[in-house]
Amino acid sequence: MNINLADVDDLSSAEHDVAVGPLVAPEAEHLVEALTAMAVGDVASDAWLTQHGWLERLNMQAHANAAQMRDEFVMEALVLHDKLAFIVHDLVASELWRARVLPLVKAQANRQDGVRLYQVIYHEAVVCNLLEVCLFHRQACEAVGDALVDLCDYVQRQLVWVQTEAAPPRHLSARDAAEARAALLADAGAGGSDPETA
Repeated sequence: MNINLADVDDLSSAEHDVAVGPLVAPEAEHLVEALTAMAVGDVASDAWLTQHGWLERLNMQAHANAAQMRDEFVMEALVLHDKLAFIVHDLVASELWRARVLPLVKAQANRQDGVRLYQVIYHEAVVCNLLEVCLFHRQACEAVGDALVDLCDYVQRQLVWVQTEAAPPRHLSARDAAEARAALLADAGAGGSDPETA
């Protein structure tokens, strides 16, 4: 069997012309059309998990399209079917569920519910990431409409959380600084060297 290297080059260039990703355009459009708002009581249900899977696949395809600089059919379908405002609403609902419902349910959850709870928490990241890749385009920003205000509020709340909850204290009080210095001196004394002379 003889393989011509020119044929291999032709095959590899043909493969690069095909969009790579988990979805094709008609399938993505079908999934976008099927997205529906769900009640808080439906979170982590089988129907909710199915829709979460759809959003995950749409997110992966949107990123694949953007990375490969291909036709961004996921973003176009979300704009065409007016689902971007729904995505923003889903993001804010996920945040509220994480903040208000999760603390109540976490104590009662057993090991088997752990995967479902993880999916609910992960859902917020998936939806946020999908919005990130879609809102790079002007037509998507315009299609979001008034929900853009809700998205800005969400971003502001996350930035405040990073600055207050997630970040360590910026400065020590005089008393804390004196205690920390005394602890360092005590450790240095035990180790045989003084940090002031080192």
